[in-house]
Amino acid sequence: MKRIITLLALLVTLSAHAQKQINLGKFNIPSANYSGITPIGENRYAMIDDKAPKAGWIELELLFTEEGELEQATILDKKESEGKRDQEGIAFNPATQKIYIAAEDDQRILEYALDGTPTGRELQIPEFATKPHIQPNAGFESLTYNASTHTFWTVTECNLKEDEEGHLRLLAFNDSLTLITHNSQSTTQYSYTLDAPIAKKTGRNYVHGISDLCALDDGTLLVLEREFYVAKKFLGSFVNHKLYRVNPGEELQPGASLSKQLVTEFKTKLTASKKNLANYEGMCLGPVINGKQTVILISDSQAGYGNSLFHLKDYLKLIIF
Repeated sequence: MKRIITLLALLVTLSAHAQKQINLGKFNIPSANYSGITPIGENRYAMIDDKAPKAGWIELELLFTEEGELEQATILDKKESEGKRDQEGIAFNPATQKIYIAAEDDQRILEYALDGTPTGRELQIPEFATKPHIQPNAGFESLTYNASTHTFWTVTECNLKEDEEGHLRLLAFNDSLTLITHNSQSTTQYSYTLDAPIAKKTGRNYVHGISDLCALDDGTLLVLEREFYVAKKFLGSFVNHKLYRVNPGEELQPGASLSKQLVTEFKTKLTASKKNLANYEGMCLGPVINGKQTVILISDSQAGYGNSLFHLKDYLKLIIF
């Protein structure tokens, strides 16, 4: 009996995290290359496209039921700025009413007014994390801001050129947009180690790294690890997602990485019988539903990439934790 009760408790815990994918196309949201999302108040979210012809974002309204189902998704507005950037991460500071966008082509995090105009300010990236030190197409993929802790967080998708494979550096910045030094450890960076990959790098395409971050009010951080394997003939492709929680305030021995607490994990696939392949690149805090915090994930469909048999879709996933 005790074992049965334990198993039931485990199933309840797992079901709390098991939220189905919702195709945004059913709400007439056009396919694109959605790579980041952030809440901007009153059920509104700013969402970026990493291949948009101009820098900027889409303003989106998302309404959820008390059961956590997406009831409505509506595009409200579109903000554009001069120039094109490979936009990968987005954050919002409600106190200043400013938007921040990280791009991996220039490896900069710029500040924008809510009308889309650049303010001329940006986060002060340390020299070791600037463009000459990143691997090709593996710069800043993530950005998050928490108003309670007054902290921005970012990280490169993969390790820097001079670092060991799978070892990344989380960076924290204050409201003045300058790097934060951890008082007890006198460091400006936090070591994070990816899980070992499950795929062989022999397919058509492969990427393994951190696709986004989400800062919580208690100072902890959600980290979305993403391993995307594209098979040579596409069938057999998969994306393995793992959502971890870390505490940057923990005391660490020199050279040690942050401890990781698994929140949930899920795998999307393209096989003969399973066609739910989705590459989740964006993450942010969602609404509080029945007293529980949620996290919103969005996928990048590469503008509906595919053929006559299968197209990637733009999915939203809500995780309750």
